[in-house]
Amino acid sequence: MSVLVGPRSGATERTAIAMHREHPKMKQVRGKMKETLGKALGDNSLRRSGRREQVRGKAQEMTARATDQVRKRIGH
Repeated sequence: MSVLVGPRSGATERTAIAMHREHPKMKQVRGKMKETLGKALGDNSLRRSGRREQVRGKAQEMTARATDQVRKRIGH
């Protein structure tokens, strides 16, 4: 998912950052649902897929936080 940020896009930088934060959370929730369903059905492939999705979402969330901290320090 790409987000255009600029004078013609109509989106502000703050909006773009908020959207990037929400997506990782949704990835984590979807991953947890897959993992739980995989456990309930005894489907190890689905369970592992869900776990991977959760980890990816968490990594994206941590990256967004680090980016925010860097932007604050440099004044953006």
